[in-house]
Amino acid sequence: MAEDIRKETGEPREEVEAMEGAEKVVNEEAGATENPEEAGEPDSQKSVDEAASEREGPKVEEVTEESNEDNAESEEEEEKPEEAAAVQSAAPAPTLPEERIQAAKEKVAEANREIQSYIDKARKEFHQFEEYEKAELQPVLEESREILLKVGIEEELPVVEGKASLPELELENPEEERLEIPAVSSGKGGAFFWALLGGIATLAGWYAFAAERAGLPLIPKHLPQMPQLEKLSAAIADLFGQGTHAPVGAAIVIGSTLVVMWIIYITLIAVRRSHNQRLAEEVEAQASEYCKSLDECKAKMESVEELVQTLDGTARKYEVVLKEMNAGINRALYIEEVSDFDELHEKTKERIEHLKTLLEEIEKVLETPIARSGELTPESVEVLREAKRMINDEILRLYS
Repeated sequence: MAEDIRKETGEPREEVEAMEGAEKVVNEEAGATENPEEAGEPDSQKSVDEAASEREGPKVEEVTEESNEDNAESEEEEEKPEEAAAVQSAAPAPTLPEERIQAAKEKVAEANREIQSYIDKARKEFHQFEEYEKAELQPVLEESREILLKVGIEEELPVVEGKASLPELELENPEEERLEIPAVSSGKGGAFFWALLGGIATLAGWYAFAAERAGLPLIPKHLPQMPQLEKLSAAIADLFGQGTHAPVGAAIVIGSTLVVMWIIYITLIAVRRSHNQRLAEEVEAQASEYCKSLDECKAKMESVEELVQTLDGTARKYEVVLKEMNAGINRALYIEEVSDFDELHEKTKERIEHLKTLLEEIEKVLETPIARSGELTPESVEVLREAKRMINDEILRLYS
């Protein structure tokens, strides 16, 4: 068949031979029948399709494997935070009294740092408003006062000379004290000291008993030497029916002394641990209550901060409106060429009345303490609400 194709198409012999070899490979692998038409398509087409599938097959597998690896890596990255959170949540809670008290101390310290940050933030907002009030608002208010003085209505003005600074912002209640967690001891040092005293007392008791039994003086003139010690040990051994074996007596004395010291030590440790357990429960309750009170304090600081922000926005509205009113009244005074209030034009009088009302209102706001003893003052809320209403009405009047 390949030879026929070569004759019909005139293709080179090498290509025809290659096609002939491909036909043999396809027939051998696929087990083709003698009638190639029954297979549904020509053998040459089969060989081309199979060759193409063999070339494309590994690529698809490689892509699939790469995509699986990428998915596996992404799943591992997603699982990492969950595993970290699981490990953190699985951290054992403190059980020893000392650890519980230390945890309560850290909790209180963290709460103190957090509430201090709230206080600092509120103070920062207030200091920024103070700087604005001194640098930008007060010059406008002074100009408004001068206008009112110029037209002769100074007797109804608020404080004109010696303008005091803004009232102090009291964000902390002087009657409230920060919770101090007492230091706690394991009691091991004290227990060892008393155990040592108990051991010394036990040795002294054995010495007194053995000296009386051995016929030696209770209070020796010199330190007992080895013969005296052996005699004392032998007397103690004989008391327990062990003959006069000095090593046995010495072992009894040393062993009983160590037992007494151990009993004293573990007893005092147990008493201290029981005391620390009760103390830990009390400290945890106090810390929990203290943190709740600090949560309330945080809400108060947030309300103070919000009020200061509202005050800042309201004062800036007053500044803009008063600045515009000052310019308009100065222009009217210059054009009308009069300085007496009764001789002014009716519209100018109306503007001056509005100016006087707004000036009195903003002065009242600035003189009212915002916070006292760590709490927002009700009068500051009420005064600021009225000031906002008044300046908003004035702005609506300007645009009506």
